[in-house]
Amino acid sequence: MAGDCMIFGVNYQGASDFDPAKLTDEVMAQNFALFASQGIDHIIVIAYWNSLEPTAGSYNTTYVNNLKRFIKAAKLAGMNVSIDTHCHMTGTNLPVWVGQGGNGQRNMSNIFYYALVLERFLALHEWLAQQLVGDYQVYSMQAWNEPYPVSGETTDQFLDIFEQIRAKWIAHNAAPFTIRTAIPQVVWFTNSPEDADRFFAVCDYVNINFYPNKYAGHTFANLLTALTRIDAEPKDWMFGEFGYSSSNDTTQYNGMLAAITDTTEEITDAGNSMPLWNNIWIWCDANPEAIGYWNVCNTDNSPRPAFALIVSDEGGGGGEGSDEILTVTLSENLPDFIDEDGYVWLLVRTTNPSNGATPAVLYCDFVQCMFQVYGLSHVDVISYRNVEMTEVKPYLYRCEFLLRGWLFESLSGVF
Repeated sequence: MAGDCMIFGVNYQGASDFDPAKLTDEVMAQNFALFASQGIDHIIVIAYWNSLEPTAGSYNTTYVNNLKRFIKAAKLAGMNVSIDTHCHMTGTNLPVWVGQGGNGQRNMSNIFYYALVLERFLALHEWLAQQLVGDYQVYSMQAWNEPYPVSGETTDQFLDIFEQIRAKWIAHNAAPFTIRTAIPQVVWFTNSPEDADRFFAVCDYVNINFYPNKYAGHTFANLLTALTRIDAEPKDWMFGEFGYSSSNDTTQYNGMLAAITDTTEEITDAGNSMPLWNNIWIWCDANPEAIGYWNVCNTDNSPRPAFALIVSDEGGGGGEGSDEILTVTLSENLPDFIDEDGYVWLLVRTTNPSNGATPAVLYCDFVQCMFQVYGLSHVDVISYRNVEMTEVKPYLYRCEFLLRGWLFESLSGVF
């Protein structure tokens, strides 16, 4: 079902390109904690083709194993992870061999002119479908990136390839499949009923990339046109990328906040559905070490300046206040406080309400559980995740954590 609010996710691909010497367990833990502190629980991993298959027919297993290591760690931290084979129509993030035939271009436009490019692109998604299962099962696959005609290609030509990629993926993986499109592409692929039927059949959900202050085609009018067609299907959708471009971190942050507010109002006023996720893509232009890496997570410089502003909450937020620790002690009848699913529910009220102009936000970003045992005991926290319930008002901020341990206890109270 489509979402009813802007649930946030991020796009992730750092300068380290998943180099384990840089992407350490500590760095990953810091990044996941940073995301969790902002209520973010969805990560789209940008996995470029040139990293996956530098030589035609030979996959970079070191890269893929480190990618799988990241996916597993993210899932244990409570994150949903989608994979994006991010290939541009005129970009250069493809293997060098892609440009050694056909039209001679090292980009996705050559998929129509060099048979090897199509053959290997299909094989790539079939191979990834078999790799990303079990502990490494992804939430979804997003293929290509904003496909559009460069030399007069037709919608039929694109849709033929989309259908072939999808067939390779779903033959081995149950995760949803989609094409990574921006607003102009969604409008283009749904202009005729015939094309719309094929496009929606390919996409288990529709991805929309949206930069309201950067590209001419990224207008609210085009967004609402796309959403009207999506809702008529109907189809779930998400913002695969939602960005605000600025060379100044503070301007970028404030611009992002304003863009999110304006977009929410436009969609709500038009009566269209809200996205499953809004995956923010913060540009790092203001960070000299991150030139060329648009993403929130440049693992060479963590946390990023622009994203750090969100953490420190400069220029925004609700009522004035500070962190508070709420301690609840249960000394007896513990089973009475646990429901049939194993959850303990607490109802709390913020002491810093809204000031009337901006809303107050209550976060639960740290949970500590202590058991007193009359004897010997050992408890480990195996995993935890934030699972907010936003389908009710007020929202319920829920943290799930899994404990594993053992104890030897004297029933008399003395060991």
